Amino acid sequence: MFKDCSIMVIRADDPSQILRLEVDEATQQAICQTFSEAVADLVKGKTRILFDGSYKPNDDEFLAIKEFMLQEEIKEAIRNPMGVTAYKKEGGEFPEIKAIFVGEHIERNGTEKFRVAFQRFRKEQYISIRGFNLYFAGNTFRCESNFGINISDRIDCYYAKGELRFSSFFFARQIFDLSEFYRSATD
Repeated sequence: MFKDCSIMVIRADDPSQILRLEVDEATQQAICQTFSEAVADLVKGKTRILFDGSYKPNDDEFLAIKEFMLQEEIKEAIRNPMGVTAYKKEGGEFPEIKAIFVGEHIERNGTEKFRVAFQRFRKEQYISIRGFNLYFAGNTFRCESNFGINISDRIDCYYAKGELRFSSFFFARQIFDLSEFYRSATD
């Protein structure tokens, strides 16, 4: 699904600012493949339930918010990934990350479609430069002192066909402001 996609991050301090993670080709392919598999885990063979604000889905279900408007900055980043600023230090510090996403843009007969997989970013996903970060290679552990991040093999929500799909409202709202959808669903 996500072939040759770029890996993007949403800044925690400014969710309208999207940044591109610079990764080597093998890492890019691995992350895109992993996110594709995570989309399948989230929705394939499961029943779609329209979000109503109170229903907690079972393992064989997922929730969907219809007519979800994906922010224009995310669409533009997927349309033109090389036009997106790279994630790098600003004022000696890396900006905090709110979410990581990959996506694809499909244009047919003058109509645009987007498919985007999102993973919320948690503080424990930062690899700190404090302490000892040990990595195993060549039958021994070696210490790495560079800053890094960890991307898991799961996603928290998936956007396709004008819908936001997720299994946990709690996690989805950590990526997007869903307060209006919650109020609307519970009224």
